Amino acid sequence: MVDRTEGKDLEFIPTNTINGVKRAKLEKDVEAEIEYWQQAVLSSVLGAKPSFRSDQMFYQQNLGFLDIDKIIHVRNGIFLVRFWESAP
Repeated sequence: MVDRTEGKDLEFIPTNTINGVKRAKLEKDVEAEIEYWQQAVLSSVLGAKPSFRSDQMFYQQNLGFLDIDKIIHVRNGIFLVRFWESAP
């Protein structure tokens, strides 16, 4: 679910032990990312395996009225579709 052209390389961060339980330590606040991805859904187009471009066209033609921000190919037949937030 990661666009390889965005972000940075992964690096190992050791866990912390809190009350005897290993816990991941977040290096930065992730609230903005959580809020950003609230407007997204995982989706699949059933049937033949069309090209990524034809899948994009399918989403634009059938869901375009929902104001699509971006479509990311997750894996074969699975897409992450993010919509623009509605104005308040």
